[in-house]
Amino acid sequence: MKPTISLRQQGLVVFTALLAPLLMQTRPAGFGAQITLLACLAAVPILWTVLLPAGRGLAPDGPALCRGAFAAALAVSVACQLYQIQRFYSDTTETDLSLFWYTAVVAAAVLYGVRAGLGGITRTANVFLWAGGGGFALLLLSVVGRLRVSNLQVSASPLPEIAQALPARLLLLPEFLLPAWLAPAPRAGRRVTAAVLAGWAAACALLAVLGEAVLGAGYADQSHPVYTIARLGGVSVFRRLDAVHVSIWMLLALLRLMLSVWALWQILDGLLPTARSRWILVAGGGALAALLALCTAQQLEWVCGGLLALTLAAALLPKRRKTG
Repeated sequence: MKPTISLRQQGLVVFTALLAPLLMQTRPAGFGAQITLLACLAAVPILWTVLLPAGRGLAPDGPALCRGAFAAALAVSVACQLYQIQRFYSDTTETDLSLFWYTAVVAAAVLYGVRAGLGGITRTANVFLWAGGGGFALLLLSVVGRLRVSNLQVSASPLPEIAQALPARLLLLPEFLLPAWLAPAPRAGRRVTAAVLAGWAAACALLAVLGEAVLGAGYADQSHPVYTIARLGGVSVFRRLDAVHVSIWMLLALLRLMLSVWALWQILDGLLPTARSRWILVAGGGALAALLALCTAQQLEWVCGGLLALTLAAALLPKRRKTG
């Protein structure tokens, strides 16, 4: 049974979780601020239209295939998140992450998320959102002297580049479907989804504009563009503030992990209500372990995307009829 929190809080907790992949992106941006901004503007209505059936399909009386595919997508996403956190920490601190402490911190975060429930995760998200906002203000203040409007690149014919950038902006994260799943009614879920998508696009575009205004044309070639900006910034006698930013971003990543694991736990509890039916988790765990052993991080993202596509396709199936 999903706990009841306000629609505003539902949107805020999902939006806060979605900040982590934006701040910790490990792949090169590939495109300038102008293309990213226009691609985000185009992606929001497309994503919103694609996600419209999600609330109906993920409802308790919706197709079991839809909820099962969504649970599988969340499980693969959790694996991707674990890899992303470990890689981001190693790349930015240039030290190997202790497996013992990493496992202990992740286990504690997951246990807290499952035990505290959505209410506890929401309260944590409120604190982390304020921390993230403060961190961004500090980041902006630290690089304000490096901002150059002349660094912004303008393309005379951006349409071909937008067509290339749009698939990357349309990368479906499982969290995009959570507002539709959490909302008490499909209409309310559509409103919250639209707000989350708009906030996500605004944050993505803002980071791209900031990055290019500081780094110029070299922004598109950075593998950690936001972290690179953080390393350049300084306030007064404090010349290295990147450790502060990394700490905040790691907290946001743990929040996303808590939310994903909690949602996965709730969905599986509804899909597999009996002890006998939960034996299927053994097969599911084995399949996930095989994916982790055989696939790269990028391939896992494609698997997750395919499962999300199956989720949305299954949402169009007719609802099961009530008997009795």
